[in-house]
Amino acid sequence: MAGFSVSNLKYMRRLSEMWPDEAAIGPQLVDQLPWGYLRVLMAYVDDETRGWYVRQAVELGWSRAVL
Repeated sequence: MAGFSVSNLKYMRRLSEMWPDEAAIGPQLVDQLPWGYLRVLMAYVDDETRGWYVRQAVELGWSRAVL
């Protein structure tokens, strides 16, 4: 694969640190969000707060601008 920017690679690494359980990414709500949403959500340090925003974005169909 080619074309990954340095910043996107850093985001990917951070994503894997925030959701370390590989199985947790697939069946959970975070799997239903596009990459841009996940990048916004990574700004929230607190797992509980981030989880709340993930649920709201999926259940209420929030846009990235709302996040």
